[in-house]
Amino acid sequence: MTDTAKLELDFDMINPPHEDGVKVLRLRNEFAFSTFSLNIQTQRLLFISMSLFDINDFLSSSENYNLLNTNGKRDFSGLTDQNYRDFYWCKEYRAIILLMKMLLNYTKTSSRNYACFDKAIEELRTFTMDIDVPDCTGKRSKQNIKVIDYCGKTENNDVVMIFSQKFIPYVLSLRGYTSLDLATMISFKNKYSLRYYHWFSLRIGSKPSASFEINISELRNRFELDELACTRHFWQRIVIKSINEVNEKSDLEVDAKAIKNRYKKGKPIEKVKFFINRKISESNYEFALGEEYDCLPEF
Repeated sequence: MTDTAKLELDFDMINPPHEDGVKVLRLRNEFAFSTFSLNIQTQRLLFISMSLFDINDFLSSSENYNLLNTNGKRDFSGLTDQNYRDFYWCKEYRAIILLMKMLLNYTKTSSRNYACFDKAIEELRTFTMDIDVPDCTGKRSKQNIKVIDYCGKTENNDVVMIFSQKFIPYVLSLRGYTSLDLATMISFKNKYSLRYYHWFSLRIGSKPSASFEINISELRNRFELDELACTRHFWQRIVIKSINEVNEKSDLEVDAKAIKNRYKKGKPIEKVKFFINRKISESNYEFALGEEYDCLPEF
């Protein structure tokens, strides 16, 4: 029996993956400040599905047209997260089917390794994350939300994923987002590299260089690391390894400086300061900030 055997789903109502999604991943800026931990293959599966999710029905629906179009120009400022959730009330609207052959090709995995996403599917079934969620007035609060309502395989080993209504605004990412090169994202082999790459891209924006500091306690919280992880080879395992990979595989050149507490025994690392530069003069990626993040909060 397949994973979808007991799932009541009208497959004819599910839109196919959007072809243009294979190039760019739009991540809402709230992702940078969220708390979660996922294995590398699970992150790849999640981000590929978010990138390929077709939002054209939402954009062209008559009920959203007046909100989206002002004087002949598309304007997303009038949309709220509730608009997204109301439109995607039906589970088929929130579903996507990913061909296994396509996934293997994107991730450069052996063409016969159909079980390579099994652990990722299991992890996504129970995945929750702490993220800023705005209410109807725009006020934000940190909430723990379920990301996926269902994730499983068809009899052809293709992957079926249904996003939760709570998470669907972060799938669409129509405002307050950073555009990332999907091929770069899924090329990373260290699970922290994807998160760092988003942070660095968000902070540098369209500028040639930028820098920011982050407390070790905040870094530990975002990665869901325990105290032990911050004492055993922390600098090399959690910081340098990912920075080296970002430098190798992306258009960014990043350096890091450990800021130690000189007044504590052993002079432990208290903060990390990152210095980011572009390898090229102009960005190849779109960069957009919504009103809520015009002034970026401290990292």
